[in-house]
Amino acid sequence: RVLVHYWSGRRTPEDLARVARAAQLQGFSGLKIKCTLEDPNVERVLAVREACGNDFMVTLDPNMRFHSVEDTLALARQLEGCPIEVLEDPIPKHDLTRYVQLRQEIDIPLGLHLERPQDVLQAVTIGAADIFNLRGTMTGFRDAAYIAEIAEKPVWRGSGLDLGILDASYTHVCAATPSCTLGSDIVGNFLREDDLIVEPLVYKGSYVQVPEGPGLGVQLDEEALARYTVEREEDGTPGVWTVE
Repeated sequence: RVLVHYWSGRRTPEDLARVARAAQLQGFSGLKIKCTLEDPNVERVLAVREACGNDFMVTLDPNMRFHSVEDTLALARQLEGCPIEVLEDPIPKHDLTRYVQLRQEIDIPLGLHLERPQDVLQAVTIGAADIFNLRGTMTGFRDAAYIAEIAEKPVWRGSGLDLGILDASYTHVCAATPSCTLGSDIVGNFLREDDLIVEPLVYKGSYVQVPEGPGLGVQLDEEALARYTVEREEDGTPGVWTVE
């Protein structure tokens, strides 16, 4: 099984508290929140804490939109004592020495969203992060996670809130990765209208179970695929997408 945390886009504090509480009632033990510097971030985190308690963990992910070390430090100081598990990608990543500075000055664990093993190696060498959110292919994820494991840094699997086949592949590779101990973003079937597989992934509490069937353990839902196909041939059969 693989630990999974819920996901939310930018919301008002009241709406986020509602979403967080609903996720907690489903069994999830944490929530990832998209945000910007201009958002009411302190109010959001406090609203989630009031709704869910201190044991429900929050990851803040501004996608580098906290802009500067100074702005990030100011917000981090306001968030001291709140149940924040990770602050992910607060500022642009072209100069990781700024992440080293942040790590030295804040108490919140600092996360980097990376893909290439060589980037993870650079980050652990200079001490730029406490935690890694890794994406990429199954083998690329394992290679990058192995580097993090040697440096005793935990990881989780990032995603684009994908459909069932990709989520199944993430589940398998996370289960085979000892350092993948944080809540991964394997929640596409909760947020999409259809995951395009016949039987959905099984969740128990805040864990997704590893599919046990052949291959990835899931089956493409051909009927759903046909139903959601936009382009069709004149006879009504699904068309073939081409890239010009």
